Amino acid sequence: MSANEAQFDNILLALAEKHTGGVPDFLHTLASFLRRKTDFYTGAKQAEWEKMLLEIFRKESKLAMSAHEEKVKAREASQRLKEEKERAEREARQKEMDDNKICDITDEEAAAIIKEQEDKKRQQLLDGAGDSTKVTATNEEVSKPIEKAEDETEKDEVGKLQPNAGNGCTLDKYMWTQTLQELEVSLGLYLVRLFI
Repeated sequence: MSANEAQFDNILLALAEKHTGGVPDFLHTLASFLRRKTDFYTGAKQAEWEKMLLEIFRKESKLAMSAHEEKVKAREASQRLKEEKERAEREARQKEMDDNKICDITDEEAAAIIKEQEDKKRQQLLDGAGDSTKVTATNEEVSKPIEKAEDETEKDEVGKLQPNAGNGCTLDKYMWTQTLQELEVSLGLYLVRLFI
């Protein structure tokens, strides 16, 4: 739309608002103005002014329909993107819920699971006790200090060493793990177990 096209919008809008009958009344006023104040109807043959009016209205109709189709396409594309995003979010939530299912177990089952995990840790340490290369930790395995706290309750933990998988610590020359019942310390080729 050019600037010339819009220069009379305010005047025409104010005029259109005064017509309670809507667009037909507004068009009637324009045709009446052309009849009373110009030679629009009498200065040319009827076929010529009818042709001119139809050409103008057809041109504006094409522009209006084209603009409307673009708006509809944009709205539909926006709706599709919104629906795809919502579907992806629903699927992600569902996957997260499926991955994080919590199930109830009895005290006996819990004790069996803990014992199984402790046995696995103990076996790993025993397997590593005969091989000195497994006891000395690599740079990736060495416990590193905690650099930042997740919340207020963990502020005093900053600077302390992070526990290893066995709730203990892994250093260059030795490592230790602990449970409520026992403590295991690996020093080179030696494994020391204390039962509490």
